[in-house]
Amino acid sequence: DNQPIIYHGHTLTTKLSFRSVVECIKQNAFTKSPYPVILSLENHCSFEQQLVMAKTFKEVFGDMLPEPFIKQDPPMVALPSPEQLQKKILLKGTIVDEEYEEVEEDIDHDKFVETQQSQASEYDSFTESKEQTNMATSINNTTTLTQ
Repeated sequence: DNQPIIYHGHTLTTKLSFRSVVECIKQNAFTKSPYPVILSLENHCSFEQQLVMAKTFKEVFGDMLPEPFIKQDPPMVALPSPEQLQKKILLKGTIVDEEYEEVEEDIDHDKFVETQQSQASEYDSFTESKEQTNMATSINNTTTLTQ
């Protein structure tokens, strides 16, 4: 039926249908945290099965998949923050198949590192500002309670 299956080769694990795993991820992805879930895929499927996988991701995850941000025109200045990616599922993967060589995106490493450092700095500033606001609110609440 050309449906992909998920299993770990050369082990005693049960083979699962790709769709059932994707549906389970959707159902449970954000029960503990709203922050993004990253699915790292090692893909040994044929091209036809990869098309089925893409269709399944779109059908099941729908709006949980963010718009592509690596290859936008014009290019993004910075990657989205974890806050911007809340309730999103990110897909990362490589294709490993006899017919295809392993495929990796060409990413400017220095630019990527610079972007990550910039975002970390912005996140630290945001967190620090949020902590200061929480502390000020706490002090105001304490002051109100003691007056």
